[in-house]
Amino acid sequence: MEGRVITSEFAGALLETLAQRGIVMGPVTGADGVVRLRPVTSWLQLSAGALPRIPLKKVVFPSGRDIWRWVDGGYSAVDGKDASPAALVGIAPCDLYGLAYLDRVFAEDERYLRRRQELVLVAAVCQPDDSCSCPPRTEFPPCDLFLGTDTVWALSEVGESLLSTLSPFIRETQPALSLEAMVAPHGTPLPESSEDLFRNSAQNPVWQREAQRCFSCGACSAVCPTCYCYDAIDTALPDGSVTRSLAWDNCFFREHGLVAGGYDFRAGRKARLMFRFEHKRLGFGALRGIDSCVGCGRCLRACPVGISVSAIAEELAKGEG
Repeated sequence: MEGRVITSEFAGALLETLAQRGIVMGPVTGADGVVRLRPVTSWLQLSAGALPRIPLKKVVFPSGRDIWRWVDGGYSAVDGKDASPAALVGIAPCDLYGLAYLDRVFAEDERYLRRRQELVLVAAVCQPDDSCSCPPRTEFPPCDLFLGTDTVWALSEVGESLLSTLSPFIRETQPALSLEAMVAPHGTPLPESSEDLFRNSAQNPVWQREAQRCFSCGACSAVCPTCYCYDAIDTALPDGSVTRSLAWDNCFFREHGLVAGGYDFRAGRKARLMFRFEHKRLGFGALRGIDSCVGCGRCLRACPVGISVSAIAEELAKGEG
């Protein structure tokens, strides 16, 4: 995984090459100052390494996508991959780690896999701020190329193929890319006893204190790169046709835990706050024990009252309550 020193024309040539595959998207800062994933044709349009307000799940796991239709007495599945971009460029490592988590969650979802496997990923050096809490890493994030200031590294066969195509814009080789150079930790990992700490924390005052401030608006889950809860919605029309679509759901919404008979598994904000913390920091099912917080800080920036799952984890580690 040795690096290649590149010319100033490399980035532009890379975008032209990727555009031959289809739409190329990346983080772009709008006139309102908000970073969004947008189609790009020039590297100068990019805010490389910046975090778009809505992360990569917008692309690989879009809300509101149709999955099947019933029309004229016949059933048909809906692929939906046509709307997918061919490449994402200028992506920060923490967003790629978020994507790696979704890859595990949807490892058997054919629709997700079709979108994901055809997607070329080009990473860039991140732009951390005070809300970041990136944990230490032991593996490179999933990407095809990692583009530095004047050096590029290939992290996949697709990346190597792209560099072969772009060889006229490469000058010489460089030492291998180190994980530390690509991803610098900015936070503290969860303590090894985090499972026990959570189980014994029901009376910890942090939950009630933070729940009293929470608006249950769900902004934190909406912008989280690893939140993937969804609902299935059937739309039936007078002509007899039916369409089923999948839409993002949110564990802070009262209806999320509401079942037949009016019983709510998480009737209060404290219960919903604890549920999200457990899901985010301790995981469920086959991914139990895996911290899915990538440290991007989006939840803290989006929360109108500044609730932080990282700060809650630190309080639990103190053993208060």
